[in-house]
Amino acid sequence: MRVAMFVTLIAMVMLTWSGCTGYGQYMVTSEKYSPTKAADIHVYTVYKSLGRYETLGYLSVYSSDARDAGDELKARLRESAALIGADAIVAFKLNQDSGGGGGVEGIAVKFTK
Repeated sequence: MRVAMFVTLIAMVMLTWSGCTGYGQYMVTSEKYSPTKAADIHVYTVYKSLGRYETLGYLSVYSSDARDAGDELKARLRESAALIGADAIVAFKLNQDSGGGGGVEGIAVKFTK
């Protein structure tokens, strides 16, 4: 009995220290595009006046330990957008809570002519 409690306690401590990270993709288009390079994806807080584009999907990346991870989360969001062939992320938002967790979200788009 004591061994099981000890193992459970160790597992809980390790989960707390490791910090959880997650990704979300919502309402992603059924169109398939070639992946793009994450470094080439522009990130905008606005979503109007950027020209014509097709919405590829709504993306989010979050972490339970996001205190100083804004740039890292933004890079992960770019990587997620690149996988579905996006040219940019619009309506970008950074959310952090007082407990240290937080995340970023935005809409992946492909520019059209």
